[in-house]
Order: sequence, then structure tokens, then C-alpha cells
Amino acid sequence: MARQTNLQEELAQKVEELLAAELKHRFGSSFVFDPIRVTRKLDLDDEPYYRVEIVFDGGATEERLRELAKGVLDLMTFVEKKLREQEDAGDVFLLPSYIEKSEWDEVAAATA
Repeated sequence: MARQTNLQEELAQKVEELLAAELKHRFGSSFVFDPIRVTRKLDLDDEPYYRVEIVFDGGATEERLRELAKGVLDLMTFVEKKLREQEDAGDVFLLPSYIEKSEWDEVAAATA
């Protein structure tokens, strides 16, 4: 069981690395993405998926949010494909959530 847990943790780390690199490629310095958190979960049928929380900073105006939305359009598909190519990971389902930095900070402050 420990080996399985290590593999799951390694896969989550790989997803984080791929996401960080691809976001940097797509957006350069126009947005800052930190932290990126990937957590393995089980759905109602006990099927695994990875919850992806991407915190972004770079403005939350309507125009900036449109720019972000366009830039991440196929991001999860891209990362899932890379995982299959690099890790022979099989089917990996990523469920993304994009959180504005100020909201993330508010939650962190409330739970501290």
C-alpha cells in the first residue's frame, strides 16, 4: 500500500510540475500561478481523480479573467496527454479549480 501511495504522490507532483511549466509557457509573467495544489480524490463510484487547485494573481478584471479563460482552455487535456506520454499513467482525470489570490489568502487567514 505504501508503494501505491508513493506512486500517487509522485503522479500528483508530476501534474503540478507539468502545469507550472505549461502555465509559464502560455502566460509568461502576465499572471503568477502559486500555489498549484494537486490532490488525489475518489468520486462517488470510488473512481480516482485529481483535484487541481490553481491560485492565480494578475488581476481579476473581466478582461483579465477572459484572457485567463482563453489561455487555459485545453490545459487539462494537454497535461493529461503529457502524463500518458511520459509516465505511462493510463487515464488520469484532472478536475481544475482556478482561485484568485485574494480569495485564497482570505481562506488561509480564516483557517490559521
